Amino acid sequence: MSAIRVFNWYMEKYHPHLIHQDWLVDSRVVKSQNIRNSVRVKIIPLGMSEVNLLLFYYDGKNEDIVYLLQDKEGKQNISIGLLSGNKLVNCVELMEMKN
Repeated sequence: MSAIRVFNWYMEKYHPHLIHQDWLVDSRVVKSQNIRNSVRVKIIPLGMSEVNLLLFYYDGKNEDIVYLLQDKEGKQNISIGLLSGNKLVNCVELMEMKN
């Protein structure tokens, strides 16, 4: 499933009150060891030294950021979640979902 489809599915299911914001996205490859949140680190498969990190955000008063972790090539979705004010609100493991 594409990153945009995963984002839309997640927002519709878990945060429909935020779906109508004007979301922007930033993407970068990061080393798995540099991810600080222990919940997200445990979800990354062993041996995957780098991941593609997509950050969805909007310009507003709220500090909501949706992250999507994928394998380095962006072919396999690993996890998606919402950070609000730098606190993890929830995350969903996506390894079972078909791309």
